[in-house]
Amino acid sequence: MSLQIIKGDLCEAAQQVIAHQTKCCNKSSVAGVAKAIFERWPETNLYAERFQASKAGGDMCDVPGQVHVRVANDGKVVVNLNGQREQGRVEYGMEAKESQMQRALWFKQCLLNIPAELGKCGVTTDEIAFPYQVGCDRAGGVWEEYEALLLEFQQQSGLKVVLYKLDMPPSKGKGKGK
Repeated sequence: MSLQIIKGDLCEAAQQVIAHQTKCCNKSSVAGVAKAIFERWPETNLYAERFQASKAGGDMCDVPGQVHVRVANDGKVVVNLNGQREQGRVEYGMEAKESQMQRALWFKQCLLNIPAELGKCGVTTDEIAFPYQVGCDRAGGVWEEYEALLLEFQQQSGLKVVLYKLDMPPSKGKGKGK
C-alpha cells in the first residue's frame, strides 16, 4: 500500500494525530512546520517547554530518536519526533552525507517509538498525518529514504500515513532549486 498524499495544510488535517520532525537542542527559536504547529497549538510547543525548564536548571537538549506526544486543548494530538540534534541541514561536526544518514536513523527510531508513546497517552488512532517531505526540506534529508521509512512504518504499525503537501506558488527567486 502506498502513502496517501493530500494537497493541503497539515494544521488543517482531518486526522486527530499529526507528527513532525523536531530538533533536540534548541534556543526558543522555531521555524518551518514546527512554527506553524506551535503557533496553532502553543500548548504542544516542546521547544518552549525545554526553554522554560532550562531557566530552572533543566537541560535544553533531548535525546535523538525520542518521541514527545502532546495533546492540545482542542484534542489534536501532536507527535514531536526528535529526528535531528540541531537546527539546519547538517549536524555540527559531520559531513553532509554522514549527517543525512544519522538523521535518517534517528527518524526511523522515532517512527518505531510512535505506537508506544501514543499508547502511554491513551491515544488510539488508525491514521497519522505528516508534512510531505518531513525531515527533508529544512533538515536536509533525502526524500526517497524518508518515504521508504514512512512506508515501512505504515506496513509494520498498521497505522495509515497521510502526507500533507502545501500547494505553493512557483518561486520567482534565483536561488538553488528555483
